Amino acid sequence: MQERVACDGKLVAVVLAITMLACSTAFGRDIARWTFDEPSPGGDVFDVDSVNGLKAIAFNHPAAISRAEGALRLDNAKLSDREGAVLLIEDSPLLTNGDDSGGGGPLRSLSIEVDVKLESLGQQMQIVRKTDGDVGYELYITDNGHVGFRIKGSDGTLQRSSKNAIAADGQWHHIAATWCADEATYTGQVRVDEIVTSAAKDIGTLTDTDAPLIIGGLYRNEHDLGQRFSGLIDNVVISSERFDLMHKSGRIDPTPVKSTGQHLLNQPGFVSAQWIAEPPPTPECHAGTIAQASDGSLMAAWFGGTYEGHVDVGIWQSRFENGRWSSPQEVADGVQPDGSRTSTFNPVLFQYPDAGPMLLFYMDGTLEGANGNLKTSTDGGRTWSPAQRLPDGIRGAVKNQPVLLADGTLICPDNHRELVFYRTSDQCRSWLETSLAPNGGLSAIQPAVLVHSDGKLQALARSHTGSIVTTWSQNNGATWSPLEKTDLPNNFSGIGATTLKDGRFVLVYNHSSIPEGKWGGPRTPLNVAVSEDGIHWQAAVVLEDESGEYSYPSVIQSDDGMVHVIYTWKRIRMKHAVLDPSKFQLRPIVNGQWPR
Repeated sequence: MQERVACDGKLVAVVLAITMLACSTAFGRDIARWTFDEPSPGGDVFDVDSVNGLKAIAFNHPAAISRAEGALRLDNAKLSDREGAVLLIEDSPLLTNGDDSGGGGPLRSLSIEVDVKLESLGQQMQIVRKTDGDVGYELYITDNGHVGFRIKGSDGTLQRSSKNAIAADGQWHHIAATWCADEATYTGQVRVDEIVTSAAKDIGTLTDTDAPLIIGGLYRNEHDLGQRFSGLIDNVVISSERFDLMHKSGRIDPTPVKSTGQHLLNQPGFVSAQWIAEPPPTPECHAGTIAQASDGSLMAAWFGGTYEGHVDVGIWQSRFENGRWSSPQEVADGVQPDGSRTSTFNPVLFQYPDAGPMLLFYMDGTLEGANGNLKTSTDGGRTWSPAQRLPDGIRGAVKNQPVLLADGTLICPDNHRELVFYRTSDQCRSWLETSLAPNGGLSAIQPAVLVHSDGKLQALARSHTGSIVTTWSQNNGATWSPLEKTDLPNNFSGIGATTLKDGRFVLVYNHSSIPEGKWGGPRTPLNVAVSEDGIHWQAAVVLEDESGEYSYPSVIQSDDGMVHVIYTWKRIRMKHAVLDPSKFQLRPIVNGQWPR
């Protein structure tokens, strides 16, 4: 198989791979392979370096198929669905059973590898597909550049999309997706430019189908094609028993400049950005929280594991001292008293002043039936007490930090389907009456609490309305006003906010809304806004503006006046940005539009 490598610091080419595995060996075996380095021996048959005699045939519109850069070029951008050209490989038992007789039975794993370079984007494009209706398998690129993978098995369908996207940028890109029925923790994997997204679904064997295998397009029925691929394809490999691919960790360039962009790092007030854990300890991570310990160090925590909701997801933490984050450690898990294990999620850190305890709230169970848990530390999170289950009806702080009032009351915002606030005045030994913000006909969750100089409290929250919503309290959080929309958009993703020492407020959120008919909107860009009254907001900086997910920010101001934000970076990294609010150059947000 032709190898493409980096040259002069630039990515010349990468291999795209979907892999479904039989898991009995670390090396695997090829079922089929097609490369396009040499001219065809004649006609429309592409069988150079073919395995097991499976010949790829130019189908439907051969004039749109050519060779370039030693690869196959499909020029489908201007063709109709019916005219779209593909390579077609006639059905063979090898492609679903692993042998040419079909006697081996349906595969329990499979691998598809291919190099791709896109010439256009904007519509869904098939890369490799062998399916008839709802059976078989497929690898495709969505209209926004994410790679999707679907496998139909005897016990259901596994479908997964990559966390990062590729573009029509003149570069070769690497994508890999894996499935293995015999894996213990995760059974599927999508790999895009070495960034790995994992999935799990109990599927015993690959479902057979007599449909042909298609390279570069979607085969609907005879002479009826769609979702056409435009660009270059090379090194198409279908294999099995690739245990090594399933367990290969994804890696990205650890340099924050390359992951954020110099144009963002040069913004007034943008001090630095770095990974919290590199390499990360788990395939996925999400929902970070940050606090400053009594000794001045910063502590971050998040949940991580195979994927959100998996039973192996635990709470991880890292300490920031002398400009570096420590190696992450798992500090809480979902192990129950009977030995069973559930998932954990949405941790929140809080440090009481005057050498008081540090608190770690987190939930376990399921999103529908989550339980609140609390750990405490007397040494700034270096060691933790055993977990204690919070009383029935109390879940503590969830997603966003508590706020400590002058009278010693701690206001803990919840992650419930309504805006719920738990209150304690004795460091969580007992709890005051829970307060609730009337919804005013609006829906909202995950409030972030701000403290105004006149003693009023304000909460901002994510909402399905397409706008960030707000509510106010005049009596230390005992009661709240009905929810109202703000002028800021919301994609129904979490926000973070804090009150600065100078009385201003900082809000970190995705300045994006919800497209019509969608559950939520894109979790990009990630923005920082500042307000003096909690009502009128001005643009400060942009933390991320590329495609992908940048979400669930947590924000604090440290003793030295710096603002620290941690957030989820494409569900595979936790990222830490440091901002200097004294150097922000604020600009108005007019008619809901972020200034350019």
